[in-house]
Amino acid sequence: MQKLIGVVVVLSVIFGGFIFLGGKFEFIFKWSEIIIIFGAAFASLLMSTTSGTLKLMTQQLGLAFRATPYNKDYYQELLSLMFELINIARVQNIKALDIHVENPDSSKIFAKYPG
Repeated sequence: MQKLIGVVVVLSVIFGGFIFLGGKFEFIFKWSEIIIIFGAAFASLLMSTTSGTLKLMTQQLGLAFRATPYNKDYYQELLSLMFELINIARVQNIKALDIHVENPDSSKIFAKYPG
């Protein structure tokens, strides 16, 4: 949803600025204008970045629009785990966390929160 709002805001700023400066709205929706605007943006992106950065950008762009595995249950579980670990450090001492953090597979606290 955040990405969709970002796209809407960017397009609103571009088209709003064009109209604000006296441009007619029907002129910007010609194929030649669209090709010029997006072609120039794409060409400047290609010229200003290295091939490694372009590969990384395409991978991250794919990740940005993919569904995330982190949901409300995941964050609640994470916060509960952190709460218990902080309580151990506060009530006992910071050294009491060593048992749990160094061997999370054998820890009773980490066993409660498998995620």
